[in-house]
Amino acid sequence: MVRNCEARGIRNPWYANTGNHFYFGIQFTRSTWHGSGGGPVREMGDRNGKPMRSYSITYIKHIAERTLKLQGFSAWPNCYMYL
Repeated sequence: MVRNCEARGIRNPWYANTGNHFYFGIQFTRSTWHGSGGGPVREMGDRNGKPMRSYSITYIKHIAERTLKLQGFSAWPNCYMYL
C-alpha cells in the first residue's frame, strides 16, 4: 500500500528514482534505508537512465517492514493516513 501511494503514476514503482532524493517505490531517504539495514547507497539510483535493480523486491519489502517496526507508519508522512 505504501508503494502504491508513494509511487503513484510511476511506470515501474518498485525501482522508482525520480530525482527527489527518495528511493524505490517505498520512497526511502538514504538515512532511513541505512537505519533499517539497507545496503550500499551507490546501488540506489539510475545508471544512464536505467534503474539499478541490485535489490530484489523481496529485499525492499523486508527493509520496509523493518522501517515500519522501527518508526511506525509515520515513516511515510504523505501516505500513513491511508494505511
